[in-house]
Amino acid sequence: MKEPVEILKKYDSIPKIYRYTFWCTFLIGMVTHLYILTNKLPTFDDMLCLNSFGGSFSLGRWFLGILGLVKYKILGNYSMPMLNGTLAIFLIAIFACLVNAILENDNILVAMLAGGMLVVFPTIAGNLSFMFTGYYYSFAMVLLGGGVWLIKSGKRIWRLTAGSFLLTLSLAIYQAYYPLAIGLFLVILILDSVKGDESVQDLLKKAFWYFAGLVIGLLLYFLLNQFWLKIMHMGMTSHKGVDQMSKMSLQELLGRISMTYRAFLRMFTKNYYGMTGNIWIKLAIGLLLMSAIFILIKRSASMIVQKKHLECALLWVFVLLLPIGIHSIYIMVNERYLYTLMIYADVLLFIFPIILCDKIIRCEKIEGKISRVMGVVNWLVTIMVIFSGIFYVYLNNAAYLEAELSLSAAKSYYTTLITQIKSQEGYREDMEVVLIGDNRDGTVYEISEDFFQDIDIGGIYGTDRIVKGIDKERFMKYYCGYDQNITTDISGLVEESWLSMPCYPNDGAIKIVENKIIVKFSEVE
Repeated sequence: MKEPVEILKKYDSIPKIYRYTFWCTFLIGMVTHLYILTNKLPTFDDMLCLNSFGGSFSLGRWFLGILGLVKYKILGNYSMPMLNGTLAIFLIAIFACLVNAILENDNILVAMLAGGMLVVFPTIAGNLSFMFTGYYYSFAMVLLGGGVWLIKSGKRIWRLTAGSFLLTLSLAIYQAYYPLAIGLFLVILILDSVKGDESVQDLLKKAFWYFAGLVIGLLLYFLLNQFWLKIMHMGMTSHKGVDQMSKMSLQELLGRISMTYRAFLRMFTKNYYGMTGNIWIKLAIGLLLMSAIFILIKRSASMIVQKKHLECALLWVFVLLLPIGIHSIYIMVNERYLYTLMIYADVLLFIFPIILCDKIIRCEKIEGKISRVMGVVNWLVTIMVIFSGIFYVYLNNAAYLEAELSLSAAKSYYTTLITQIKSQEGYREDMEVVLIGDNRDGTVYEISEDFFQDIDIGGIYGTDRIVKGIDKERFMKYYCGYDQNITTDISGLVEESWLSMPCYPNDGAIKIVENKIIVKFSEVE
């Protein structure tokens, strides 16, 4: 048996590109997200999941349920920012290495830029805001990367089966990363097509092989999902439409496919789920997309000259399918349920152009037709990716600042409310506190009105949503230290005793009725 030190020596045998990619991604991730790793910035769900891994079996996330239950029995599932967040970033760094292996990239600079984008993209900030489960989601990325790599790396059935099963496990942790697998396969096919050294038959065989892996992974997921629902005696909930993934008419399917293309336009007309918050990032994305299209058109012209007409046509079939693949989340889930965590496949819009650029330059060198214009485009793409990465580092930290200010406001708000409750004449600590209605206090200052208009990262919420939408009972207990019996059940109250009360924060919105402390936030419909 080898000694531990001998195993560590194996590190030197890892190719340099993967060592550089891992450490670059990990260090950029740690610096970018240090704010949320060193502060407790709770979301709504964190109130419910301070020692939990969140929804699982009933949401179709049965592998998350298995992992969570095992860890809960051994160590618990505490929402610990530094430990959980560091583990999440560590796993993303491994995923970055897998992405570079999948795309057969051997350019160290390109690999490090790709890894950097993977860890600073706004989806990761949203992911870390759900600190109790974020590292599970990062593990889903690693499983997805491993699955795509296995399916892509050979024609043996065992690789297809094993890769599809890894995709199944990834889906069973978080379904919304599946479009990333589709996008990666299409990028592989595009890159193989532009190289021009494979026949149409070979490319079609690869396409059907990849498609088979995706379908097998999806079908296996649905089969095992039904198995675990029966084992756990549960049914699928309607959370964000997860129970409707396999129920869709042909007309609705065609409508959703058209949305995958319209999504590109939305990136430039509004803040696309926190991804395009101002004109500069929209310009960067626009330049990246135009550069990629220019490169593809230029390469197509070269292929036509070489009389590779069918290969050129197939290339553009893959290109036209790419928007559907990247935005296939629109097909999986109704648009109204989408938010930042579900658009991670859009990170390929930054990675694809820079890898495509590098591949084309290498092809031109082999063919002895090095183009000066490609050098200019390469510089443009590189600068835009670096700018985008810096922009997202800034955006993420601005979002974390907003979250901290909103949390401070919520603490102050509910501390004041607790003081008012305890100041009621006749107050006793054994009294039950009854909260009536939803908090609609118009005096709550919304920090985003003045400072954070461009930030819309799913999971990181502004003051108004923190104060009014948060789990009040748990927030008052965990963050204000108030452990009095609190309920929202009004069935035991005589309606006349509270119906005429004004709404909080107006005078008289808190009073003792029937030996209970009533706090009326709003009228009950």
